[in-house]
Amino acid sequence: MNAPTADPPPASLRRPSHVAGVLIAFTSIALFFYADTSWPMVVYTLLTDGAVLGAWLFSAWGWGTLAWAWVRSDDVDTRVLRCVSKIGVGLGVLSLATLGLGLIGQMNGAVAWTLVGLGASAGVGFVVRGLKKKERFPRQAGRGLWGWLALVGVPFVAIVIIAALFPPGLLWGDEPHGYDVVAYHLQLPREWFELGRIVPLSHNVFSYFPFNVEMQYLLAMHLRGGPWQGMYLSQLMHATYVGLSVAAVYGAARTFASSRHALLAALACATVPYLSMLAPVAYNEGGLLLYGTLAAGWMIRGVRQLTSVPAPPTARTEMTENLLAASLMGGLAVGCKLTAFPVVLVGLGIAGCATLMSRRIVGRGIIFCTVIVLTGLVVSSPWLVRTAIWANGNPVFPERAELLGQAGFSDQQVERWRQAHSPREDQQSVAGRLGALWTQVASDVRFGYVLLPFGLTCGLLAWRKPEARVLLIWLLLQALFWISLTHLQGRFFVLAIPTCALLVACVDWRRGWFALPVALVCVSAALGWFALHGRLMTYLQLDRQVGLLGRVNLTGLTPFDPATEPNAPLVALVGDAKAFWYQIPMSRLRYRSVFDVDASNDKKIVDAWLGEPIEKLPAGSIVVIDHEELGRFSKTYKHLPAPPDGATGVEVIRR
Repeated sequence: MNAPTADPPPASLRRPSHVAGVLIAFTSIALFFYADTSWPMVVYTLLTDGAVLGAWLFSAWGWGTLAWAWVRSDDVDTRVLRCVSKIGVGLGVLSLATLGLGLIGQMNGAVAWTLVGLGASAGVGFVVRGLKKKERFPRQAGRGLWGWLALVGVPFVAIVIIAALFPPGLLWGDEPHGYDVVAYHLQLPREWFELGRIVPLSHNVFSYFPFNVEMQYLLAMHLRGGPWQGMYLSQLMHATYVGLSVAAVYGAARTFASSRHALLAALACATVPYLSMLAPVAYNEGGLLLYGTLAAGWMIRGVRQLTSVPAPPTARTEMTENLLAASLMGGLAVGCKLTAFPVVLVGLGIAGCATLMSRRIVGRGIIFCTVIVLTGLVVSSPWLVRTAIWANGNPVFPERAELLGQAGFSDQQVERWRQAHSPREDQQSVAGRLGALWTQVASDVRFGYVLLPFGLTCGLLAWRKPEARVLLIWLLLQALFWISLTHLQGRFFVLAIPTCALLVACVDWRRGWFALPVALVCVSAALGWFALHGRLMTYLQLDRQVGLLGRVNLTGLTPFDPATEPNAPLVALVGDAKAFWYQIPMSRLRYRSVFDVDASNDKKIVDAWLGEPIEKLPAGSIVVIDHEELGRFSKTYKHLPAPPDGATGVEVIRR
């Protein structure tokens, strides 16, 4: 007599479409819960900016599919990775097209919509062709009952969407702090929008940085018709970058693990609080996360093919494609953030090379590493060449200014930049740097406590697998780079999150042991939601008092309202670089970043910040002096004189 078997779950519970419908419904309920009385503005903003966001994303897929035509492999296990890679490449195309058109002064609303329209048209063509061939996208993530585990990500999606509708510069009070957003991530695209072209800005040294992600913000401003009309679209764009990074984790894990292992890896990544905090802030970390994860996925695939025995007949062709794909993603990462060169290009190259050498494939390993670095540099060269032209030969200015050229910076400014991007004096020793790794990463709630140690443990358990070796070596190199070459802020270690999530998928969780990573995801989700919910509710209480969600008029966020002085020919900010909050033409607004203040020759602090004596400003000008910020800067940065004795608060001087 056969033993009775349990009835299989109803087919309706195993359909991906039903899982997706429930996820959307629960996310909508969570959004209405957080929005409360502001729900009409939230719905309106999501309908308007959301429509443009969808067109932008579909256009990126269209452009990326065109650019991805050289990749011929089409196996099922890489379809998700290839789909996300196409979108990533398409975003790179849009960024570089915006850069090129902006440099020659030909970027405007009509051109922006043309770029999006051409990519969308290509996308429609590919969809129609796929329908004729009866191609279907694989529904691996939601197969069976495992798709329901994605419900743990619902609170995080809702938090990110709601937080993205707060005015820029408010979240989160610490790292990630919105100050940088209103000082340069959104402010520089705003200035280039008003100027009608992309030019170096002597008052904001960050304009020399590579801006692959920020080019999307400039595109958003042209698509929506203004800097402040496009600011929420910009924040939603960065949230999309982070969301694509989670999808990239699934796609990369799917190349060497089952769909349920890949789903667990993606959810382990998505439930880390740092990603939900970064996503709604218009930073550039989303681009680093996306392209770094994609580069790791293609690197792993290439290493696995080179170490497989026997090698498949198409191994040489596919290995070349994987190598070029990893290089392409690494180069796009460098175009988002200069730190991607040592972390992604060099780090992943060394990790792949070391893994191949451990399998006694020495020659190919060296070639592998060299080609990745060189090809990645070619992909990132538009930004490096632009900066070299602007900065008299220094392609990474203001980095390494003492060696490659100061480009107008005084010796004091060069030293100030170097000191500001170095560890504090108490962190200069090895013990101090390791202590910072503990306080900023391992014991920091933003990293969720659970994923990093669990991922490291999984990597050690699966050490014999080539994918685990690549990821573990890469994680070690990330830690070494963070300890030795950064100023020890946790935000510069966020690539460890998708790395550790991929390590979780390296272990063959079988039978009852599979409950362990499931428990990890649930515990991580609970801790992450607890860490984020309280912070978000603080801002939502403020929203319910003054109405912040979706607000375009930023009046009240600045210590001085320019509308009270409509005839002032100039509003000059001293000690305050939050220029994006001042909604007046840049022809009437002057500001300066702390690194652009040249206080040599014994200049007074106010005159140094203005760039000239206050007496030379046009009659009727308004000077807004933030003495608290001046005091903080003089204590934090080198070669900045202290404000006048006894000066406190914000002083408004009318010339």
